[in-house]
Amino acid sequence: MTSMTPHHDATLTLVVNVPRHIQQARSGQEDAPSSGGGFLALAVLVAVLVVAYRISVHLHPFTKCSTCRGSGKHFGAVFKSAHRPCDACRGTGRKPRRGSRAQ
Repeated sequence: MTSMTPHHDATLTLVVNVPRHIQQARSGQEDAPSSGGGFLALAVLVAVLVVAYRISVHLHPFTKCSTCRGSGKHFGAVFKSAHRPCDACRGTGRKPRRGSRAQ
């Protein structure tokens, strides 16, 4: 007696993602030497940022004092309404930015 179901060969396919550097090592291929374009782009970006900061410091040489938060006053610890000029900024409320020549 023959079976009524057709006979099929079952095959299993396994898909594995192998990293590119392993594939190249297996095939003997290597990447072409890099032209250093990434380093050049980074160097240009750093140069642009330095120039932009120098222009900013030239136009705005001061920042607010971090000790008195720009008020120029140092308030007393006991008597809260009593104040004197801030020692860090000498009462001006501002300090020179890094890279500026302002005093």
